[in-house]
Amino acid sequence: MPNIFVDIETVPRYATKDEYLRVKNGIDQGSIHRNHPDRNIQNAYWKKIMGALNPIMGKVIMIAYQVNDCPTERLIEWESSESDILKKLYYIISSNKGSKDDPLNVIGFNITTFDWPFLFSRCMSLEIKNGYNGHDPYWLYHYFHSANIQDILSIHLPLNGFSRYGLNHNAVAMAYGFPTKGERGSVNTDYYYNEEYDKILNYTEAEFIYPQLYKKMKDGLVSEKKLQESVEFWIKKYKKEREEK
Repeated sequence: MPNIFVDIETVPRYATKDEYLRVKNGIDQGSIHRNHPDRNIQNAYWKKIMGALNPIMGKVIMIAYQVNDCPTERLIEWESSESDILKKLYYIISSNKGSKDDPLNVIGFNITTFDWPFLFSRCMSLEIKNGYNGHDPYWLYHYFHSANIQDILSIHLPLNGFSRYGLNHNAVAMAYGFPTKGERGSVNTDYYYNEEYDKILNYTEAEFIYPQLYKKMKDGLVSEKKLQESVEFWIKKYKKEREEK
């Protein structure tokens, strides 16, 4: 079975750096906030806060992937374009599609509810060419959804009382003895619009542990007790960080 490990980085989609900085500064100064009477200003606030999680307001800036035991590769938007890296991803998926008896196995963390739907939506929006006749929604859907999707988060839900609460990347990484991330993905928005691309690369290197983690999972899932202890640790840590702000 061909395995592809996938992780994406996303940001709110702004036409220019100045537009982004105007909104960011407005939020920092309090003139742009979620309870503003002007609906347009409310929308500007939510785009900055939640745009990276929404393919309508956001875009893909990096796709980290690894095919089987090959080296990790990165498709980088700022070196080409979002459309270009999505075309390359589609080619990688279609080239490794496998067969009905031996389908492509796509693996990631929270991939079923975030990465894969986000990628598919952006491919639809940008009308990525995927056939002899250009953009064909049917074939795009076929190649994205015929794969066997293994979501590391979902696999561990039964060990966390079937609750997603606290079951984040760091909790799972810690439970298996892997290094944890020092930053959350939201930092990449500032890095991207300030053109601090090396910091994004550093972030993704710390995050993309999934091939090694998956191998460890195949040897046996972590115990329920150990996972829940890790989940509780990160819930308390993040709660303390919020209180100190």
